[in-house]
Amino acid sequence: MYKLNGCCTNCDKEVFEAIERFPSDHKRAREMSVAGPPTDDAVRCFLLLTDGSHAGVTLCKDCDDPDLMKIWQKIIRTQAREEEYRNPQTSQPKNRIESLLKFANEAPLGIIGARPLKEVIDDPRNRI
Repeated sequence: MYKLNGCCTNCDKEVFEAIERFPSDHKRAREMSVAGPPTDDAVRCFLLLTDGSHAGVTLCKDCDDPDLMKIWQKIIRTQAREEEYRNPQTSQPKNRIESLLKFANEAPLGIIGARPLKEVIDDPRNRI
């Protein structure tokens, strides 16, 4: 199972408005190709990883106790699949593969915080 664009990482419920979808003859036809703003159900969860760093995942408000290893493996599988879609002419696979391997060696220890995604986006501290 792979993470679906614009969906809860745990249950695949859509948590972003769909701007555009892949065409019906595409192998990812059920997925959003372009996601719009988050819905009111979108929650940004912040994970503590084994190396002390943090990662953010988007869940729906109903998935308040997800199996973190299951969703972590889903994320890693999805990132590996994305490598298949990259253009070898314009990409730098060595850097991304090293990054993916480092990411795969980490594991989430727990959720250290969660906020509605709309609040995270609207928070002025998150602007560059």
